[in-house]
Amino acid sequence: MSVHSAQTIAANMTLIVVAILAATLIVLVPTWKRFRGYWDQEPKKPWRRIMLGSGLLVTPPMLLLLAGIISLWISTDNWQYEFRYVVILLILALSLPVYFYLIPRWMLRKLSYIRSVSTRASGFGSALPFGFVRIYFFILFRRAWRGLEFRGVTKSPNTPDFSKEIGVLAALACFLETTLLSLLISMAAIPVAIGVNLGGQPPEENFEFARAMMIVMPTVFACGLSCLGFSYFTELEHQASVSR
Repeated sequence: MSVHSAQTIAANMTLIVVAILAATLIVLVPTWKRFRGYWDQEPKKPWRRIMLGSGLLVTPPMLLLLAGIISLWISTDNWQYEFRYVVILLILALSLPVYFYLIPRWMLRKLSYIRSVSTRASGFGSALPFGFVRIYFFILFRRAWRGLEFRGVTKSPNTPDFSKEIGVLAALACFLETTLLSLLISMAAIPVAIGVNLGGQPPEENFEFARAMMIVMPTVFACGLSCLGFSYFTELEHQASVSR
């Protein structure tokens, strides 16, 4: 890529960053006030549960940011070809604890419960042909049916729901991350756009870093807007259910 083309692209990236940063600052202030309103409420909310839920919502943009940094670390010039594979590998790495720890742990707990109930009913089951096996499958069917019934039950208006707090905290984290990314992209793209080397990294590395972060920044901002909209939608839905 020629120097003139790199300067033009860097200038366009700077304009896009300024536009997204302005939109982020506009929504950041009401999001912060909304978060402080929940934080100052009495009684205190179980913030550990809210933090965990918000962490799940913030994971996708953080995953893209980490994938961009790893791709740049692997190859500065050809990071765009490595980006998709790094994202897939990170998703697989995050899913490993689910498949190899959480699901087997849940299955072992269910099997231990079924074994304890089957042991108590062994006297009754021994009087039936294949009694133990029948009791085993009956308990499995009963647990599955109870799970389906639980899904069909509507929540009571008095049931505590922290979805709006989770959405607001996740949106706040995404907006802060967008602001940080905008500053980093501006610091990398502006020297390339004006054709001045301010020291530090070479202009080529700054340009590729700005390009990689430009892929991540709009996604992080969109995730923040989605989380904020989810928070408002949950609150409106709760108010509608209470009014009914």
